[in-house]
Amino acid sequence: MQALSRREENEVMDQAKAEATAACQDTIKAFAQCAEGRTFSMGWTCKDHLRAMRSCMREAVPESRIDEIKLDYIKHRDERRVQALETQRKERIEAMKRHAGIKDDPTSIPVPSPAQTPTPASEPVWSGEAPGAGYGR
Repeated sequence: MQALSRREENEVMDQAKAEATAACQDTIKAFAQCAEGRTFSMGWTCKDHLRAMRSCMREAVPESRIDEIKLDYIKHRDERRVQALETQRKERIEAMKRHAGIKDDPTSIPVPSPAQTPTPASEPVWSGEAPGAGYGR
C-alpha cells in the first residue's frame, strides 16, 4: 500500500470517525448526558459510558474498514488532485476579475469598436548597427 501524507491520513481518519459517530449516536448521547454538568467526577462516574462508546466505535469501524477507506482514498487521489487544481484555477480567475473590476456578465466587458482600434505602425527599419551600439559612448 502507498504511504499517505499526514494531511491525507487525517482526512481518512476524519471519514472513519464520521462513520463511527453515525453508527454509535445512542452511546455517544448517553456518554454526553452522563458527562453534562460534571468536571472532575466525570472520570469515574461515566467510566462505563466511555468504555461502551469506545467499544461501539471500534466495532463500527474496525482496522479492516480503515484500510478500505485508505485504499479508496489512494484510488481516487488523482481525481481529488485534479479537482483541487481546477478549483484553485477558478478561484484565481475570479480574484483577478474582482481585482480588475470585471463582472461575470460578458456584456459588461468593454470591447473597442474597429474605429477605436489603433492601426499598427510601420515596421522599424534596421540601421545596420548592433543593438545598443549607440549607447554609452
